[in-house]
Amino acid sequence: EYAWIAASIMKGNTSYQDIFNVKPPLTHLVHQIALQSFGYHMKSIRILDLIWQIITAILIYKISSKTKQSRVASMLAASLYFFLYFQLDYWNTAQTDGFLTLPIAAGILLFLQAEEKKCLCLYGASSFFLSLGVLFKYPIGILFIFLSLIVIYKNRKNSYRVLLWMGIGFLIPLGLCFVFMSVQGNFIDFLIIQFAYIPKYSTISRSQKNYWH
Repeated sequence: EYAWIAASIMKGNTSYQDIFNVKPPLTHLVHQIALQSFGYHMKSIRILDLIWQIITAILIYKISSKTKQSRVASMLAASLYFFLYFQLDYWNTAQTDGFLTLPIAAGILLFLQAEEKKCLCLYGASSFFLSLGVLFKYPIGILFIFLSLIVIYKNRKNSYRVLLWMGIGFLIPLGLCFVFMSVQGNFIDFLIIQFAYIPKYSTISRSQKNYWH
C-alpha cells in the first residue's frame, strides 16, 4: 500500500489529493526513498529497513552509553533491539512503528547531549527529530511533553530559553510540512482524511456493512 502510494507520487500524483492515504507524510516518503535508491521491486524497502534499524541500534548503544551504562550493557541493549525487531514477522517489519524509532532515538540522544553540554542548539535539534517521529505517528509526540516537563522540573533559571529552543525545533518539521502541502494544494485534503474520515472509520462497528457511511 505505502509503496504504491510512493510509486504514484513518483508518477506525478499528489498524496491525499489524487491518492487516498491515511498515514502521516513520512511513511510514504520512506518508501519513495527506498524505490528511488534500490530499484522498483519488493526488496527495496527491506534493504532500507535493514540499514535503518542498524543505525537505530547504533543510536541505542550511544544512548545507553550516555546514561553511564557499561559497554557490555550498551552493546546488549543495541543487540537486543536489533534482534527482537527482526523477530517480528514479514508483515510487522518495515512499518511506520519501526521507522519512527530512528528519529526518536536521535532525539533522545541529542537531548542527553544537550543536558550534558547545556547547549540550546542541541535542545532544538532534539525536538526537531522528535517532530520527525510525529510525522510518522502522532502519539509519539507525547515524548516532547515529557522532555519539556523534565526541563521544567529541574527548576533551572533559563528553562524558558530551553523550552523556546525546543519549541522552535519541534515546529520546524511541522511548519515545513505545512508549507510544502500548502504549495502542493493537498493540505485541506490531508486535514479531511486525518480529522474527518479516520475518526468516523475508527468508530464503525463490525456489524455495519456499509463502510461508506
